[in-house]
Amino acid sequence: MDVRAEWNPKLWVFNPTVSEVGIEHLSFEFPGIPKKGHLQEEGFNAIYLRDAVHSWVRNVHIVDADNAINVKGSRFCQIENIRIKANKRRGTTGHHALWATGNSQECLFTNFFFNTTYVHDLTVEGFSHGNVFSKGKGVSLNFDHHRNGPYENLFTDLEVGNPRRLWACGGRGDRGPNSGARSTFWNLRWKEGKLSGVPNWPQINYIGAADVKLELSPDKRWVELLKFPIGPLDLHTAQREKRLKQ
Repeated sequence: MDVRAEWNPKLWVFNPTVSEVGIEHLSFEFPGIPKKGHLQEEGFNAIYLRDAVHSWVRNVHIVDADNAINVKGSRFCQIENIRIKANKRRGTTGHHALWATGNSQECLFTNFFFNTTYVHDLTVEGFSHGNVFSKGKGVSLNFDHHRNGPYENLFTDLEVGNPRRLWACGGRGDRGPNSGARSTFWNLRWKEGKLSGVPNWPQINYIGAADVKLELSPDKRWVELLKFPIGPLDLHTAQREKRLKQ
């Protein structure tokens, strides 16, 4: 099914009384007028999952959106096979693309592709934890740790494009540090440019290529420098398979 979304300033909101809801096999294409200034967007927004459990968004294309998919206060949701694109818009074409906020826990964002850049491509904030971003590709992805205590989120098996924006984070300064403890980055890849640093976030884990020194502290930063390819490719998949075999 291909649904052409007419402009509506309201988000698609799901507050399920049952445990499972799903959105799949849809396209959202907005008019493509130029993006307004930061926090002045008009509301060309596609999907908002709120307080959802064991729910999913799959096989969805989103074109010329301000905010693509916002997952708030949700648990055990899966966002997969997502294409976020710009058609008429140019430059930085949206605000938040994939967004875990409001204490969202154990959600999986996987198999996604961007042909554009947003102000915030992959966002965790608001005590969101245990979420995974995997098997994605983009032009120049950034991992927006948007303050207010996100922790223990995993970014794995990602083709980030040019890594120059990788640590470009937002969020008001009065909301505390960008990240809480144990943000983990495993097997990030790029074909141009170089990664010139790793943030000094508490107990950060970074395993992969970078132009930084080796640090192997069990209670501070763990920065382990390995060349491509790194095995297993996807740390989340490997850990899940090991757990299920026990």
